[in-house]
Amino acid sequence: MVSHDELQEVYNTLKGTLHNDNQIRIQAETKLKQYLSAPQRLLYCLVSLLRSPAEDYVRQLSIVLFKRYLGVKEVIKAWNASVPGEQEAIKGQILEALKQEGSPKVLKLICQAVTELAGVIFNSRKKWAELEELIMTCVKGSDSMAEIAFRLLEGLFAADIERYVENSAVLFSLFDDGFRRCHSGCLVAVSVAVCTLVVRAEMKEAREFYKYGMYVIRTIEILFNENNESGLRDYLGCVSEVSEKAPGFFRMNFPELCEILLKVASKPDYSDEKLRQMPLEILVVAIEHLPTLAKKHIHLLECICFTIFSLTLVVEEEIGAGWLSPREGFSYLEDLNADDNVNFGADSFDRLLGALD
Repeated sequence: MVSHDELQEVYNTLKGTLHNDNQIRIQAETKLKQYLSAPQRLLYCLVSLLRSPAEDYVRQLSIVLFKRYLGVKEVIKAWNASVPGEQEAIKGQILEALKQEGSPKVLKLICQAVTELAGVIFNSRKKWAELEELIMTCVKGSDSMAEIAFRLLEGLFAADIERYVENSAVLFSLFDDGFRRCHSGCLVAVSVAVCTLVVRAEMKEAREFYKYGMYVIRTIEILFNENNESGLRDYLGCVSEVSEKAPGFFRMNFPELCEILLKVASKPDYSDEKLRQMPLEILVVAIEHLPTLAKKHIHLLECICFTIFSLTLVVEEEIGAGWLSPREGFSYLEDLNADDNVNFGADSFDRLLGALD
């Protein structure tokens, strides 16, 4: 679809956009805009670079641009107007790149780009059979391939959940296979896919997948035990969305959810102190939506309140001289931070009282 010289020119242009020399960078950015006059060729070049020996940062930029251009109306219009052969060439290249990518960072971006491209295809009422076949194959493969499959499913659920919940038996089989694995990356991926499904699907369909609640909770413990702060923070963000939009998902396993989240909140030495607030916020939100959880488990409510108090009453080891001798007319309200532990605790208690009133 493109010659070696064309591909080399796009490669040089991408490198130019990252150059320290302003003049070179401006020329490269201008050239890149000119490529948009033929968006299909540009898309093909960008995915072709993924399979080239280009540096990681160049391949990372190529897939970021691919994703960005998929959101441009003119590019979507050109895609829909292009002949099937051009579309198939791009789809084939990006799936091959997905299978051979060795950089975790680039791989994650490719998964996102594939699901965004799938959304474009689905919006035009077409199917992408090769993608669905790849997912089924990856689930049966190595841990790393299975992780790719569930990352793709997560994105596909976000793009068009109705297409997938119609065949719950297939999803049950996929999730069962995923949760039988021991690799933490794979378990996180399948757990996030389940979270995305129960949040996006209608309640009637989502309830069928509530049986995976305990697996999702165990994944929190896995990340906690690995001291993976970044992964734990991201994953708690997914769990938080479930607590907000599908709180019934944790109804049957609320004691287990409390146990691990209170353990996470009680750890004192995170590099980001806000990580102690996230698990408590999940529990408070769950109780706000389902007050019976707290009324049924009074002892757990007491543990939650104790942990919030403990977080709120943490005193800094070093107290500044300015705090010890405040200026005349100083009001403590000036020093309040809406996100600090004291305000977080006060707000949490207000919300719990409101929910249980």
